Amino acid sequence: MAILIDKVQVTDNCALGFISKPDDLVTQIVSAWHQSNIRHHFNNKSGFNKAVHRNRKNLKSKARDKIDMLFTSSNYLFSTQTEGREETLYFKDWATKRTGRLRQQHPKGPLAKIDKKPRKHRFLSKKRFESIKEWRDKHKGGLPHFYVSEKQAKNGMRHLEFSCDGKEVSGWHPSGGTVRMSKRHIEHRIDRALREILGIGHK
Repeated sequence: MAILIDKVQVTDNCALGFISKPDDLVTQIVSAWHQSNIRHHFNNKSGFNKAVHRNRKNLKSKARDKIDMLFTSSNYLFSTQTEGREETLYFKDWATKRTGRLRQQHPKGPLAKIDKKPRKHRFLSKKRFESIKEWRDKHKGGLPHFYVSEKQAKNGMRHLEFSCDGKEVSGWHPSGGTVRMSKRHIEHRIDRALREILGIGHK
């Protein structure tokens, strides 16, 4: 059993009871989380419900096609990893410019995320990462200056991402972990992440 809500371990049937009118897609997700070796912690029932429904959107027929197209080994960019958590894998489809990530373990729950707006990635030293976060806190909505070298992912660097449409910056997200560049067993890692998050694998 791998689902904990408000520090209480629950079965998949119990967890489904917290959701109004669960359908087959919801059942699939909750079952995957319950059978997973990853322990998924949720602060409360509301957080659990939000996590389930965010992922459910990607299991609808039209969205499912996007998942199969985006989350592939050829689109894999890098991962981030925090101590005590499974890796988060990042992707970009160079043909469509679509970006997304597979987050396996997080306080807000696992997530297969296809971005509405393509994300840009920057890779920073720890000191630079902290200074950029401080700058961001003082300049809401602005975009700090980045060096060309900070577009290149490297092992051990800190990562942040954002969307940028002209002068409008949105979706600012500093990752908690550090960058991991290894593509070893990447197809297996992607397939495992999809099973752990959504209860699916590649066809």
